[in-house]
Amino acid sequence: MNMRDDRLAIRESSPAMSVRPKMAVHDLEIVSALRGVPALQALPQAVMTRLATGAIRLDLIRGESLFGAEAHCAGLYVVASGRIMLSVGSAEAGHKVIRLAEAGDILGLSATLLGLDTFASAEALVDSTVVLLTRETLLDRAARDVSLALALANIGARQSRNLAIDLESVSLQSGRERIVNYLLANAATGPAGPLTVLLSAKKSIIASRLSVTPEYFSRTLHELISAGAIAVNGRQIVILDAVRLRHSDHPA
Repeated sequence: MNMRDDRLAIRESSPAMSVRPKMAVHDLEIVSALRGVPALQALPQAVMTRLATGAIRLDLIRGESLFGAEAHCAGLYVVASGRIMLSVGSAEAGHKVIRLAEAGDILGLSATLLGLDTFASAEALVDSTVVLLTRETLLDRAARDVSLALALANIGARQSRNLAIDLESVSLQSGRERIVNYLLANAATGPAGPLTVLLSAKKSIIASRLSVTPEYFSRTLHELISAGAIAVNGRQIVILDAVRLRHSDHPA
């Protein structure tokens, strides 16, 4: 086991917080990261400052684990930059990507509030920075500040709603519909005008997130290319005809 493996083993096995003390940063940097969370933006400055006290910054390199499944949850993780992949499963049964968290996203809320272990594993897909609010600090502040308690309830409600939307999508939509809806939902107008989707991860990861196989994902993209609906260049997908894409009648 190399030095980096030793460090990760210590992090994952510790029953308390697994953090690196040298990652502690100035409160102003912590507050800036917290302000990136939509549900926390309206909190009074005094509440933000108190939250930042004792918060810890974790810098992860690409491929590094933030936490594993069924591990002690140290607290609430706020993604300040980068991209974190949450997945469930095992090497034997395979993994299912359940979320791709980016700057402004929150991880570990339910486990923190309920005092439970994590149910998913979290891994940095790119170099990332995460702010950890320890469970003790968070619960203490929420008990004192109604605005923070309401903000956490808002985050929990939104995450629950998103989970319900995911379940509806998997239960009622075909794989093709999920792929088309994903492209339309993530399209942005590029400098030259056309709608462009920049895949935030490898196609195999996006496929897992959409509950389809990588082969099915690739085949569907090729069919959409043949139909003149999209053009693909690596991770960049240009929507040539949004109407044709939306009403594509190829079989799922």
